[in-house]
Amino acid sequence: MRAALLSLIVLILGIVPVAARGDLGHPRYRLDATSSFDPYAGETAWIKAHVNLIHGYGSFAREHYVAKGFPTIDYHDPSTEGYAPLTPANRARYMQKVEADKAQGFLGVANDDINFSLGFRDGNQNKASYEPEAKELGLLIEQERKFWPTAIIETNTQWHDLSGRLSDPNVQRMIANSSLIYKEFGVGPTSGITTRADWEALRLFDWHLQWEGKGIVYGGDYGSNTVQANEYTLATELYSTHGHDQYSTAGKYELPPTWWTGSDVDLGLPEGYFFCEAGYCVRLFSAGIVYLVQPGGPTHTFPVFGCSVEWGCPIAVTLHERQGAVFVE
Repeated sequence: MRAALLSLIVLILGIVPVAARGDLGHPRYRLDATSSFDPYAGETAWIKAHVNLIHGYGSFAREHYVAKGFPTIDYHDPSTEGYAPLTPANRARYMQKVEADKAQGFLGVANDDINFSLGFRDGNQNKASYEPEAKELGLLIEQERKFWPTAIIETNTQWHDLSGRLSDPNVQRMIANSSLIYKEFGVGPTSGITTRADWEALRLFDWHLQWEGKGIVYGGDYGSNTVQANEYTLATELYSTHGHDQYSTAGKYELPPTWWTGSDVDLGLPEGYFFCEAGYCVRLFSAGIVYLVQPGGPTHTFPVFGCSVEWGCPIAVTLHERQGAVFVE
C-alpha cells in the first residue's frame, strides 16, 4: 500500500529521482545552551536523547557538559569580547582561548559575529574600512584550523554578508576552514530570506558545503519564535541535507518542559526523490515526507500519508508561502 501511495505522489508531483545517501531523516539537533538551559544541565538522559551537539559557554559548559562527555563547542566573539578591531595581536589573544578549549576537552569552537561587510559589523569592529579586518577574520579561522585540524569550527556569518562575497578570498578562507556555517534565524520570518531566488541561493550554497563535508546549522528564529517558523526551517533542513547539516530551535522550544517534539522526527532513509519547482518542494523518505512552499510560492495542496505533530493525520495539507510540513508514516 505504501509503495503504491509513493508511486502516486511521484506521478502527481512529477518528482525526479536522485541518488540517496545515508540515514538523513532525523535532524541532528544542535543545542544553544544559554543560561536559560542551565537549570536542565543535569538532565543527562534527556540531553542524550535529543541533542547531537552542544553550543556551550565557558566554564559552565566545561563543568556540566564537557565533563560528562557531551560533544560541546565553546562560544567566542571577536567582535564584542575585546578583540576588535581584529589585528594580528588581538588574533593571537583570541587564539589563547581556542588553545584553552582544546586543552579542556571541547570538540571545537563557535565563532560569533564574523562580519565582513561594513554594514554587518558590530561591537568595536572597524566600520569605516573593509581591510585590514576582513583579512584578519579569514586568517583567524584559518589559524584555528591549522592549530586544531580535527576541531568542529562553527562560524556565524550573516547570510547576506556572505552571499554577495562568495568569491572574496577572505570569505573563501573562512569557509574553507569552517566545519559549519551558522544560519542565524534559520529561514524564518526574520531571517531575511524573503524571495524564492534567495532561498534557492542558500540551498545551493548548503549543497556546495556538503559536497566538501561541511554543513549549515539552521538556527531558530529568535525574532519570530513560532511553531510555524520551526517547521518551515526544519522542512528546509530536511530537504537540503546530505548528512552534514544541523538544526536548532530557539527559546522555550529547546527547553525540556516546552520542547517542540517536531524536532524529534525520524523519517528514515531518503527514497531517492527530490522535487522543487514552481515555488514548492517535496522530498520523500522511507518513513515519511517533507513539503514546503518557498518564499513567494503559490498556496499549494499536497497529498498526505502519515501523521504530523502539528497537522495530525489528514489526507491532504494546504501550505502557504514560507510554510513547511513534515509527515511520518
